[in-house]
This record gives sequence, structure tokens and C-alpha cells, in this order.
Amino acid sequence: MDLGGGKRAYSSILSNKQLQEIKQDIKNGIAYFDIERKYSISTSFISSINNGVYFKEDNETYPLFKYYK
Repeated sequence: MDLGGGKRAYSSILSNKQLQEIKQDIKNGIAYFDIERKYSISTSFISSINNGVYFKEDNETYPLFKYYK
């Protein structure tokens, strides 16, 4: 899906396997910066996955990882 301005919907960029890898990286406490560089996605998108805004699954507890003390 083209969102204009050269941007595409993340569902057309990420495979299911990549999405599961991102979720696992989040659960393991990998920094958003590192995930952003690895998959070329924004930190706000990663945060939305972490908080269950995007790609929420009923069998998961959100946030996937708490990055604060």
C-alpha cells in the first residue's frame, strides 16, 4: 500500500517472520535504535508494536517490554 510521499504501509514492508523477530527483540530489551536500523522502521512504529497499537495479539501482554525504571 502506498501512503504517498514515497512511504509504504509497514505490512507491505515487513514479513510475518520479521514482525515476530521485532517482537522478540523488543521482549529481549533491544534498544529501539538498533531495531530501527536493522529493519528500517521508525522508533514510533516500534513503540506502537511494543504497546499493542499495531499487530496486537490476544496471547501477548503489553507493553512487551518496559523500557523505563
